Amino acid sequence: MKKYLIWTSAALLGLSATAHAGHYVAGIEGTRAAAVPPPGFYYKGDAVHYGADDRNLDVDVTALANRLIFVSDTQVLGGQLGFETIIPLIQTDLEVKGVLKDKHGGIGDVFAGSFLGWHGERWHSVAGLGLWSDVGRNDHPADPGLGYSSLMLTLGGTYLLDSDGATSVSLLGRYEAPTRGAIDDQLTLEWALSRTVQGVDWSLVGYNQLGMDDDKSEAHAAGASVGYFWPSHGIGLEGAAYKEFTVKNEIGDNGPKGTLIRLSLVKAF
Repeated sequence: MKKYLIWTSAALLGLSATAHAGHYVAGIEGTRAAAVPPPGFYYKGDAVHYGADDRNLDVDVTALANRLIFVSDTQVLGGQLGFETIIPLIQTDLEVKGVLKDKHGGIGDVFAGSFLGWHGERWHSVAGLGLWSDVGRNDHPADPGLGYSSLMLTLGGTYLLDSDGATSVSLLGRYEAPTRGAIDDQLTLEWALSRTVQGVDWSLVGYNQLGMDDDKSEAHAAGASVGYFWPSHGIGLEGAAYKEFTVKNEIGDNGPKGTLIRLSLVKAF
């Protein structure tokens, strides 16, 4: 809880900036994010860099989220049953000017959960439940762990706008509920409008992240992504860039608007 208390103190001074206080990092899902793949084993690696600064705060976060996914042949409630874990490696360079300066990295809090995926002729949907475990180091403000665990609910859908599936729209929601401590819940929405042209996926993407209860933090961003999948090798690559256009801290004051760059690799086994 030490890091959270320091961030809270900074926020009360009007120095805290971003709404990215929960475990889940907005902006790591894009094209057809709510479509569960066919049965099999998958690895998804998301390399992310987030930076934001103003006269009070300068923060740079570089992370590699290692995601292991197993989609089974088992049907539950008409949907495919799957399991996943996320092991993030995070380095944070943080300066709250005149208050603190810190830089640390390591393994962050780890996620494990299960999900169900449904498929229709022109739609896909997913629902999931999992736990972010409090395993990351949390001795310093820039340490990768948050100092608490949280439940995360997932719900989303993808709709194909034309009969050949070349154009799609998707919306994926994540709701985090901390299991202990006086920490408010957080809602993250990620969306994409995509068009496939000669095998290349071009997308308008964005995210909306909101604090719940008494937490007035929020972050809203939009951007673009491009991706390609090589079926013969079972490999997909996607690059994306987001720019935040609204950011508020937990007491509702404006914060610096950050930029997020992501490169994602998917490998099917």
